[in-house]
Amino acid sequence: MFALIVSAVIGIIAIFASLFVKFELERAIGKRKKIFLLHFANICITNVVIASSYYIFSGMFETNSQSFYIVYLASLECLLPVYVVCYLLYEQYERTKKKYTISEDKKVLYIKPKYLAMKHYKKTS
Repeated sequence: MFALIVSAVIGIIAIFASLFVKFELERAIGKRKKIFLLHFANICITNVVIASSYYIFSGMFETNSQSFYIVYLASLECLLPVYVVCYLLYEQYERTKKKYTISEDKKVLYIKPKYLAMKHYKKTS
């Protein structure tokens, strides 16, 4: 049970870290265009991290009781729904963090009202 909990926590951390890297790569390379291949790379790399942590913490590494590929496929089955939920949460977070929105024709920039508010400062003399 310990190995399952540890690998789940490590997996969620790895998913959010890989999603952060994915969004930054899309921002730098694709100019905010969605790159589907990065999802595939994130899932593969994150699944290796999860399967490796479970394989090591459960003691299978020392006993060679099961093949790593079986653990890899089982963790992939559990990873996919969690990855989708984490992606939706992270995308919502990125959307709320943005200070502006762009029109569909990408010609007009709309600044969110809370960033337009001017702070009044008292002049001290």
